[in-house]
Amino acid sequence: MKGFISEGRLPYLLLNLHIKQLTGVLFFKSPSSKLYRIYIDKGEIVHLTSQGEKDKAVLEHFLFEKGGEYSFTQQPISVVQSAFQIPPITEILLQMGLPKDKIEAKPKSSFNGRLFETIRWELTRLIGPISSVIINDKLIEMGEIKDLFPRERIQELIEKISAEIPDNDRKNIFNKTVKEAIKNL
Repeated sequence: MKGFISEGRLPYLLLNLHIKQLTGVLFFKSPSSKLYRIYIDKGEIVHLTSQGEKDKAVLEHFLFEKGGEYSFTQQPISVVQSAFQIPPITEILLQMGLPKDKIEAKPKSSFNGRLFETIRWELTRLIGPISSVIINDKLIEMGEIKDLFPRERIQELIEKISAEIPDNDRKNIFNKTVKEAIKNL
């Protein structure tokens, strides 16, 4: 997975990796072109590197990054644990300003998986493969992630996504089809 994280959305990326218990390497480039390599084991940061800096300095700088480009590669990691004691990801997310209720939230039921698959399928059918990008952009804009998406914001998400459909007929089809599909989930 790769993309661009807008200002203030980096903690949501880390939370997503944590919730999914992923293992791999997160490459992050800040707007000032500072490069970070963050090694993650089962959703926890175990090692950080950045242009010759030591772990503690890297973490301190990383905590204040507002946005940038990222790529995450799922892979087994064979990095020696950091000599610096890296705090648990929940503490890091709090320091980055993520609300405690988001950090402590439990992933929703399989309803969310079916919901987003329905939205993605219908949007792809109407406008093509850019649908995943639009959905992810709208989630970031709303400060939400799929696994924790609250049911009470579904209508808001559908409105934001449908606003990206340029053709009114297709927009109406999308709204009608998705709303009907959600009733059956």
